Amino acid sequence: MQKKTNNKQQTVNTKANKEAKIMQKAQEKPQARLEDKIYAEVNKAMEADKNIRVQKVTGYVSVKYGNKVLFEFHDKKKAISHLTFAKTQKAYEILKANKLIQRVVPKSYGWKYDTECLLTKDFIKHFPSILKSVIAEAIEERNLKDAPKKAEKKAAKAS
Repeated sequence: MQKKTNNKQQTVNTKANKEAKIMQKAQEKPQARLEDKIYAEVNKAMEADKNIRVQKVTGYVSVKYGNKVLFEFHDKKKAISHLTFAKTQKAYEILKANKLIQRVVPKSYGWKYDTECLLTKDFIKHFPSILKSVIAEAIEERNLKDAPKKAEKKAAKAS
């Protein structure tokens, strides 16, 4: 007789515990992922300049200015997400100065974007300046390519 009452009390207690856990989960606010912060910064840049776009590729997201790839964003669900930049970009100096580089892949791999940076809180702090640097470099490169064509057109109109 006494066992039955103990069993009933235990089931009531376990139900109360489950309900308490559910309430606790409902009260916790979901934390913003670092990946979402990267996407937010890229979206801001896309709104400011129509030439910036995001192209999804198998395994990563490519952020482009026109046809030039600025960087690759490897958004991982179960592993640590990372971004890859080219060693030739001006942003490499910012990454190196702030010790954000995880590794530089050897040339034998054949990767154009060979500098890997882990997505950490420290990286997020410096990301706006890195993004500005990469975009400015792409705009500058684009203007240098357009300059000779414009000069030729002016010369043709003058003659």
